[in-house]
Amino acid sequence: MNKELFKAIRHDKGLTQKSYGERLGITGNTVSKIERGEARITDRIRIAVAQQFPITHDFLETYEAAEKLKSF
Repeated sequence: MNKELFKAIRHDKGLTQKSYGERLGITGNTVSKIERGEARITDRIRIAVAQQFPITHDFLETYEAAEKLKSF
């Protein structure tokens, strides 16, 4: 998981950094740092995201397609 996907999940769910962090067991400040690339996404955070926000195949396809368009 990269910082862009981490942020895209938060936006898709309509969460603030604070509420996203609360659901993941981290602070809103940590969410902000991850999204800016100043902190890394640990295995514990990856697991929390997977448990809290089951990601659908459709969401991943849409996200991946959008990322590919950015490269053009």
